[in-house]
Amino acid sequence: MGEQIAVLEKKICTEAGCVFNINSPVLLGEILANKFQIATVRKGKDKYTTEASILESLVPQYPIAKLVLEGRASGPPGSAWGAVRLAGVAAFVMTAWDL
Repeated sequence: MGEQIAVLEKKICTEAGCVFNINSPVLLGEILANKFQIATVRKGKDKYTTEASILESLVPQYPIAKLVLEGRASGPPGSAWGAVRLAGVAAFVMTAWDL
């Protein structure tokens, strides 16, 4: 599983044209909004959303969105994005280290 995630991370960074922390919603939002000029990820002047529903709507036009969703679905529970599977439905939960 770790090897699969590493391959996805490399694909995401290649698609983005730069190396960045894909576990950071802020950095991912900046990449999507500024580099790809995707307006739907903007929530305000300096805020971005990388919710699954937004990324799913971007999949047909932007391969990076599909890669990020795949990475989130296959990420281990200890990663920043853990996938919780209930009745065959994946719900993505951000883990909070400062609780």
